[in-house]
Amino acid sequence: MRALALVALLLLVPGCAAPAQPTLILGTTTTTQDSGLLDVLLPAFENDTGIHAKAVVAGSGEILAKAARGDVDVLLAHSRAAELQLVAAGDGTARRPVMFNRFLLVGPTEDPAGIASAPNASLALQRVHENASPFASRADKSGTDVKEKSLWASAGLNASTFPASWYKQTGSGQSQTLLLADQTGAYALSDEATWANMRAHGQLGHLAILFQNDPAALRNPYGVTPVNATRHPGVHQDLAQRFADWITGPRGQAVVAAYRVGGAQVFFPDADEPGG
Repeated sequence: MRALALVALLLLVPGCAAPAQPTLILGTTTTTQDSGLLDVLLPAFENDTGIHAKAVVAGSGEILAKAARGDVDVLLAHSRAAELQLVAAGDGTARRPVMFNRFLLVGPTEDPAGIASAPNASLALQRVHENASPFASRADKSGTDVKEKSLWASAGLNASTFPASWYKQTGSGQSQTLLLADQTGAYALSDEATWANMRAHGQLGHLAILFQNDPAALRNPYGVTPVNATRHPGVHQDLAQRFADWITGPRGQAVVAAYRVGGAQVFFPDADEPGG
C-alpha cells in the first residue's frame, strides 16, 4: 500500500512520473526467429504478464557467450550441453526443458549422394562425404552447428578437415544457410520449424527433405536458463524467472503447442521431460 501511495503521489507532482518498468532481454537463437515462433511467443508473454521483452538473436554459441557476460537476462536456446555448462560455471541459475522439434537433412531433389536410403543420420552424412557432394554448414557454433559436427563425428569424420571445394561454411543463421544450399544444390542440416516456415513462404524450391528417420539422433531440444544476477548484478533475474516460469507453465506450453506453420505443428512442449 505504501508503494502504491508513493506512485500515486509522484504522478500528481508536476514533472514526476512512475519509474519505467525494465525490459526483459531474451537471448535466443536464429531458429526461434526464423521459424516465426518469437512473433507469437513474446506478444503472448507480454499480454499475460505485462512485462515487455526484447529478443537478442544469434547462434547459440554467441548467445551463450552473451549470457556468460551478463548481457542478457534469460536464454532460450538449443545447445543443451553448453547450457548446462553455463549453469555449472555459475552464470546461469538452472536450465529447464521447454520444447523440442527435429532436425532434417535436406538437399537437392535428385539426391546425388543417395542419402534418402541411408539407415541412420550419420551414415547419410558419410554418403555426402564419400560423394564429395556440396554441403552448406552454418559453421557458427550454434546448436544446429554443434549437432551437425556431432553427426559427422558419429560417422568417424572430422568436419574441420573437409575441403572448401564441397564443404561450404556460411558463418550465418539457419535461413541464410538454407538459401545458399538452395542456390547451389547443396545438402544441409535444418531444424524442421525454419524449414517449414521458409517453404510456406515459397522459398527453397530446389530442396527437399531427404532424411529424417533417426528420431534419437535428430531430436532438437530447447531449454530456458535465467542468467545469475549474483554473478552479473545488472541482470533482471526476477523478470527472467517470470519468463522461465511462464514458458514452462501451462500458458507458455500451450502457446508452443498451438504454433503452426502451414497447418503443421513444428514445436512440441517438453517442460515435463527432465532430459529435454
